[in-house]
Amino acid sequence: MNVNQKVEIMRVLFDCEKTGAAWSYIKAELERKYGEVNPNTLAFNLNQLMSIGLIEKRQLPDPMFVLKRRDEKT
Repeated sequence: MNVNQKVEIMRVLFDCEKTGAAWSYIKAELERKYGEVNPNTLAFNLNQLMSIGLIEKRQLPDPMFVLKRRDEKT
């Protein structure tokens, strides 16, 4: 994948803003658009986005990644 994967992850999560997106959904969306995605790279980028506070992982019935809203407390 030659594009900035973090930006593309944010795009997928923006499209799923109300429900969030499972790791497998994010991976499938990136692969649909760009071809094979290295799962280690995807995990690394998701962790980076979480560490800087742009997304968070919520433990709903299944773990879901969501955009972190500016008005949410950390």
